[in-house]
Amino acid sequence: MKAKKCQLVKSQVKHFDKEDYLQDKTELVHKDGYCMMYGECAINNYNEKKVNCFYNKEAKRLRNKEGLQILQQLCPYLYKGNRDTITCCNTNQLITLKNNMRLPLQYLSLCPSCYRNFIALFCEMTCSPNQSKFTTAVRVGQGYDPKLNIRPINGTQSNYVSVLGYNVNNQYADSMFNSCVHVTSPSNVPSVQVLCGPYGHECTAQKWITYMNDIQNGQAAYDVQVNFSYTAMVGMNYKTQSCQEKSYAGEPACVCSDCPPSCSAPSTPHSMEKYFKKTFGPHYRLEQLNITAPHSSRSIYEPFTTSTDPADQKQIPFGPILQKSILHKILTLQRSINQLTAQYNGKTITLQDICFKAPDNKTCIVLSPLNYFQNNRTNLNKEAFVAGFFLASDYHDHLMSCVQHPNTNDDRTYLHMSCLVTFNGPIIPWVVLGGYDAYNYLNATVATVTFPVMGYPDDVQSLNETLVWEKEFFSFMENYTSHAGDLSVKYAAGFHFELREN
Repeated sequence: MKAKKCQLVKSQVKHFDKEDYLQDKTELVHKDGYCMMYGECAINNYNEKKVNCFYNKEAKRLRNKEGLQILQQLCPYLYKGNRDTITCCNTNQLITLKNNMRLPLQYLSLCPSCYRNFIALFCEMTCSPNQSKFTTAVRVGQGYDPKLNIRPINGTQSNYVSVLGYNVNNQYADSMFNSCVHVTSPSNVPSVQVLCGPYGHECTAQKWITYMNDIQNGQAAYDVQVNFSYTAMVGMNYKTQSCQEKSYAGEPACVCSDCPPSCSAPSTPHSMEKYFKKTFGPHYRLEQLNITAPHSSRSIYEPFTTSTDPADQKQIPFGPILQKSILHKILTLQRSINQLTAQYNGKTITLQDICFKAPDNKTCIVLSPLNYFQNNRTNLNKEAFVAGFFLASDYHDHLMSCVQHPNTNDDRTYLHMSCLVTFNGPIIPWVVLGGYDAYNYLNATVATVTFPVMGYPDDVQSLNETLVWEKEFFSFMENYTSHAGDLSVKYAAGFHFELREN
């Protein structure tokens, strides 16, 4: 049978200038070896993320050494050697992609197959030499775009893609999701629930992918309209690997606890231990506080609105643990614990020496509601006014936004503060708050503060350093709880523990 000649698929895109669309239309080419974007030529003013240039031409050879190294690290299947690698991305885009993947790295890379399946979504969209086969420029801008608040880089007038259409095959979406759905975060919560934004427990493959690419999430540089296809040959359909398989990059299979319990191809303990130790360091123990405020009361907050419609006049209850004065006391306690020191073999041990740190970050992980404010008193006290005297936003509004969208770097209030924490990850509300009804996290009566610390059993030096610090922690807490005043604190430490009461 004679092979059919490849048909050139064409679509149309409207260009716009400022607020108005122009009438001229450009035919787009969708075929192997062609791009839809290349390079960066604009910036999203909301989050300072780079926006890609419109480029519906042949893919280019990647020659830059740094770019090739990042491509090998993030998208190794696209690397074809230093002389023969063709992509639709340059080095600047790869640097941006690497920075954007830091958050998923923290939550998914414990399971290599899951992480590789997930990152392929963005490798394909950004760098695939066949990018135009599954993407289309829905909206192309030039100059300042007031609707999306996107500005050109350094005054350039290059066309940029402000809205991208991305066709994703459901076979990829579902298998990627299934390889990640049981992976847990360092806080022992399913990672997908953390990364799925407002969907949380109700996350699906389609909801997750759509949310990650939605400009409203505060992380995306431009809007990506994801279309899902059930037709085998339509849409991006990267060949995934199951949770139980080694990744294409050669990393070991995930442990059974991150896959279905019946997984039949576990990796060897030696290979997993070697990988985890190299990537994340020793395993962690938990130092934990469960805090209530028995003398504090619930309050009602009325958010600012310019609307006169009674339906827009809301009253939001805040639990006793989320009163500002109580949050300040919790922050004081956290800081006191941060400053604890212990002595071991003539060495002064601090929390910084033993704490569990996120990958690519030197900051201790602290899981606390105060981390919505980056553990910063100034941020907790911030207020924003309109017309000089109307209080438009304060810590109430910020919390309302963060418990719904914990991984946004702009709370979309008048404060425009980030919800991301000091280690550049999100804090999901059910990890740090308790005693609420249904999903009404703001009704919380309990605040939980957790300090993951190192305690790898085979590293005697590290474990002993942790144990002597924990001893100081217990001594401090015993003294603190006897003079706690407005706070009632239960505390614990170790791998398996029971909370101690004051």
